[in-house]
Amino acid sequence: MLICDENKCTGCGACVNLCPTDSIKMKENIYGEIHPEINEQKCVECKKCVRLCPSNLNPVLSEPKKVYAGWRKEDKFMRDSASGGIGAVLAENWVRLNGIVFGTKYDSDFCPHIKAENSLEGIEGFKGSKYIQSNTRKSFREAKKYLEEGKKVLFIGTPCQLAGLYTVCDRENPNLITVEILCHGVAPEKYFHEELEYIERNAGISTYDNVTFRTNRWMMDFYFGLWNKNKIVYSEQAYENYYFRGFLTGLTLRESCYSCQYKNSKRIGDIMIGDFIGFGVHIPYEGESKRPSLIIATNEKGVNYIKSCEKDIVLVERTIEEAMIDGRSLREPFPRHEKQKIFRDEYRKNGYIEAIENTINDEIKLCKKNNRVMHIKRKIKFFLSDFFNIKIQNGKVYHEE
Repeated sequence: MLICDENKCTGCGACVNLCPTDSIKMKENIYGEIHPEINEQKCVECKKCVRLCPSNLNPVLSEPKKVYAGWRKEDKFMRDSASGGIGAVLAENWVRLNGIVFGTKYDSDFCPHIKAENSLEGIEGFKGSKYIQSNTRKSFREAKKYLEEGKKVLFIGTPCQLAGLYTVCDRENPNLITVEILCHGVAPEKYFHEELEYIERNAGISTYDNVTFRTNRWMMDFYFGLWNKNKIVYSEQAYENYYFRGFLTGLTLRESCYSCQYKNSKRIGDIMIGDFIGFGVHIPYEGESKRPSLIIATNEKGVNYIKSCEKDIVLVERTIEEAMIDGRSLREPFPRHEKQKIFRDEYRKNGYIEAIENTINDEIKLCKKNNRVMHIKRKIKFFLSDFFNIKIQNGKVYHEE
């Protein structure tokens, strides 16, 4: 039995959580993407998975009620967060309300998955962008169980994951607040693990306890970083790293991401958070800002919860029109890389590393060359400024008194 068109399947896991006989599990296909596999011997053909699959239905989206730029007030808490650190604030305050927070964290094998936590220590693993598809496992069922017990649930996920959650949990439940992550798309976990294995072999890295893509630590934003005991043991600039470049350029995204049905000004979560790209560029903002996050609330639940966190965050009210100007991830699916189909063919034949090398190695070599030139230029500018009080701006040389 086919649940939905394979190219439209988001891997949200709604079917796994809905199946009354536990006949469905997620399995990697020939391209490394997770898709449902049905045990026909256990299946009773109730078709619940087909009827409620979000990919077979038109999404229920809501107009923004409030739009903000926002960032955390205290810098000391922001170094491991992306953008303005808003997701961490929302999670921390929920825990203080004795609520349950669902978010994505790595397990001991660096497999990202949705997990429930109810302590400040537990939610630390949710911090930071993870540009990998996370497995929802049985988290929708678990969230429903907590709600039935009268507990408060904050569920943080991608739009397709929230669509899956709503097939199991009542989105109108006053004890449930959903936080949608503004999504560029996701790459399969299989590619991520092949990247780690490649680095371990070629860089001699064997021990690390964290992997980051973005942090607020100095010079580490948009770097692929491996850490051990809070010290960096390996780093590579985003566009020089195989996995990160493939993700950012649309080469390695899941097939369904190229036709994502959640890309417009209307949103699926009670709250949406992401980068506020272009903040203050097109519509002036005179105040001080710190790497602002975009925050959208679509209903009273969302607005009220955001306002309740205002002691910890700066909120600047803006418009959805401003956010949409440079917010490509709001407006449209990320375009397919011109060599994406070649990559998939190569992946089937030769695996991830050879597929990457045979498609974008020339791009990466050029990027490394350009980055070296930029690094030399920055060093020269720093030297001239520091020792001779000479400033170079827009190609002109100034002597500062």
